[in-house]
Amino acid sequence: MAIVRNLGNFTWPIDPPYTTPNRSNAGPPATSNYAGEIVYDSTAKSCIVALGAPATPSWAPFSYSMNIDGEV
Repeated sequence: MAIVRNLGNFTWPIDPPYTTPNRSNAGPPATSNYAGEIVYDSTAKSCIVALGAPATPSWAPFSYSMNIDGEV
């Protein structure tokens, strides 16, 4: 997959999915689509990020200052 800059707004980052929720779910999902995936937990009304292997991730609260490894 190619990374293409959004030419509609020059101030947006190249990969906004890494800073915005990818999907929403009622509670933490059993699996993630990829490590570092951000999911909106509609039960807790907050964002969580997948840490570890996608098949068996652990979920942590997401802060917009985190990098894709879950570190602040």
